[in-house]
Amino acid sequence: MTIPLIPIVTILIKVQSSIVANKQLNNDYNLVQDCGDKIDCEGLGEALERLVNSDKNLKSYQLDNVDLEGANLKDADLTLTDLKSANLQRVKLEGANLKGVRFQQANLQDANLQKADLGGTELQGANLQDANLQKAELRRTKLEGANLEGANLEKAELIFVDFKDVSFKGANLENALILSSQNLSAAQIKSACNWEKAIYRFDLEDKGKPSKSKVDQEANEEFIRSLEKDPASNPQELADCNKW
Repeated sequence: MTIPLIPIVTILIKVQSSIVANKQLNNDYNLVQDCGDKIDCEGLGEALERLVNSDKNLKSYQLDNVDLEGANLKDADLTLTDLKSANLQRVKLEGANLKGVRFQQANLQDANLQKADLGGTELQGANLQDANLQKAELRRTKLEGANLEGANLEKAELIFVDFKDVSFKGANLENALILSSQNLSAAQIKSACNWEKAIYRFDLEDKGKPSKSKVDQEANEEFIRSLEKDPASNPQELADCNKW
């Protein structure tokens, strides 16, 4: 019986393509490992994108000072990666696992961090101006000295966060959950947009038994009224909130 030639050729092409693809990913891995703290690491953004799309493990890499402007790292797992002082402007990190990532002094301006997990992430002194943090989870995140001006924090969870020297001017706090925070002043809150629509008070228990957390509506409204009645904390210059 004669075996058709076309299926055999197709199989050979697929095998060859798979070999080439695996070789490329191995090269990408080597590039990421070799980059270290090099500021100019040619092709790093594209290598990381290919690794992310192939569901490869990208945890715990040393990538401080690298330039990844505009890279698409959506849904990446970058747990414990070192990205100190990195240029991450306009980087796409929607849904990414960023637990414990070191972003100190990094440039995340206009970055898309929607629904990202930033639990325990170190963002001291980072630039998050105009970043999209909608529905992002920031639990025990280190934000001291970070710039969040114009950032979208709608429905973000900011729990057990230290807000020392954090700038919120023009940020969107609509339905943001801000609990058990430290060093967050009334002046900081009121420099943001939609601050009166944020959630600051929650019930964690019901009649002594653990229950699903829910807004303590009365306490939350009272807290917001207390801020509204405090003229001393009003910002000298109102933020532009038209985009929200």
